[in-house]
Amino acid sequence: MEKVNFRTKVLSRHLKQETPILNVILLSLPCLSYNPPELSEPAAVFYIKEMRKLMDGHNLEERDWFFWSDITEQNF
Repeated sequence: MEKVNFRTKVLSRHLKQETPILNVILLSLPCLSYNPPELSEPAAVFYIKEMRKLMDGHNLEERDWFFWSDITEQNF
């Protein structure tokens, strides 16, 4: 019987409540209106050769030559 009383009170409070102020409910809050940086920032310029210099460090021309010669020749 206590469950019935509890549910009745909850429903009556809900029904008695006037329409909530819509302005407060529909406000745009920063935490709820997240825009990823991809939408607001310009696309980053990515230089492949500069990244390879940072990652590999040396002998880029030799590595490229070896890679492309290995790819283009059908040794195997």
